[in-house]
Amino acid sequence: MSANDFKIVKHPGYTRVYKTQDRDTSLRSATIKAGEFVKIFEAGSNFVSLLLSGEPTAINTEVVGITRSISTETATADGEVGVSLIYPMETVVRGKAQDSSNMNTTAELAALLYDWVTLEVAASIGTATTINENEGSDRDVHGLCIVTGNIIDGTLDIIVSARVTQAAPTSTGA
Repeated sequence: MSANDFKIVKHPGYTRVYKTQDRDTSLRSATIKAGEFVKIFEAGSNFVSLLLSGEPTAINTEVVGITRSISTETATADGEVGVSLIYPMETVVRGKAQDSSNMNTTAELAALLYDWVTLEVAASIGTATTINENEGSDRDVHGLCIVTGNIIDGTLDIIVSARVTQAAPTSTGA
């Protein structure tokens, strides 16, 4: 991942320190950088990890927030990372569009507003993570909603669904 792929631009949550798993066990080759989306590694885990391409989804992702620092784990020792928590449907996060040519006019941007999408992680480790504005909207599955953007900078502002955050309800009710 690249540093500062994402930035909270409105309504940040407070900062909490989370554990990161050693790189040998987690199969990561580098530390988590500041400005990256992180999630709970897996159900029941005490560790955070980076989101993958096609996440977050309502099926399998528990988003925590955006990292504020570089993680401290090593190849063989667990570490920590500071994370700005996300308030679902309120915290606004800014990131680059996967393909800015899909939103380089006002009309194209307007067509993307309120689409529900996910992230795209470049194939090479250590490269950028972007917002996949081109995958098509699916509110029932995808966890990010495009709320505005900047056609000059190629950036999109998104909010995160409560269904994919730590604030998600634990039952659907009846």
